[in-house]
Amino acid sequence: MLFTTSLKTGAPTARAPPGQVLERILAVDFRFPGSIPVSADCKDLLTRILVADPAKRASIEDIQQHPWCARAPPASACALFLFLR
Repeated sequence: MLFTTSLKTGAPTARAPPGQVLERILAVDFRFPGSIPVSADCKDLLTRILVADPAKRASIEDIQQHPWCARAPPASACALFLFLR
């Protein structure tokens, strides 16, 4: 949730009241800040994960087979995917 909030506002609570942050999270209203370099594959993967409808969200198998994960992602990302299992 904190990661999602950070993507949405740049900081978890600095720019928006908590109610607005929650509304944006529930609406899956996020943007990738231009000041942070994020590869196209990473953006694609996050866009597939951050989906409100669980039936349309990427599965663990989808995530593991995604091109971004096929390359050697950072260790912290691998730990996150293992945690989600």
